[in-house]
Amino acid sequence: MLGVDTLKRDLTASGRILEELLPGFDSGAYQPPIVSKTMPLAHAQQAFELVAKGERGRVVLKPR
Repeated sequence: MLGVDTLKRDLTASGRILEELLPGFDSGAYQPPIVSKTMPLAHAQQAFELVAKGERGRVVLKPR
């Protein structure tokens, strides 16, 4: 889940979508993605290469 693209939907449509998603959040059905690696921003190229090679889970870049 990344959210609602509010540039493509007005406030009412965005709210409707979020209300429809609420039961899944309340029940715990939606689980956060697995983070496989956390790397400094300076290693962005290496992180991109890991993702391109099929790294399982998310690769997170930390600005500091």
